[in-house]
Amino acid sequence: MLRNHTLEERLTLSQDNKTQSDKFKETARDLGADEDERRWEERLKRVAKTKDVPAPPTDPLRSKPNK
Repeated sequence: MLRNHTLEERLTLSQDNKTQSDKFKETARDLGADEDERRWEERLKRVAKTKDVPAPPTDPLRSKPNK
């Protein structure tokens, strides 16, 4: 395919009748991008780990209902 070419060459070698999004998708596939949503979620979890933040303590004086 287009793997042995530079990114600029890949874009130039793509067919002119393809839409911009088709060209992008083809180049992304050639570069090893993956469209599997499950794998995306797994990779995202490895990169963007969240910390469990405890809820702030409530102030007992403020939590009483007003009479």
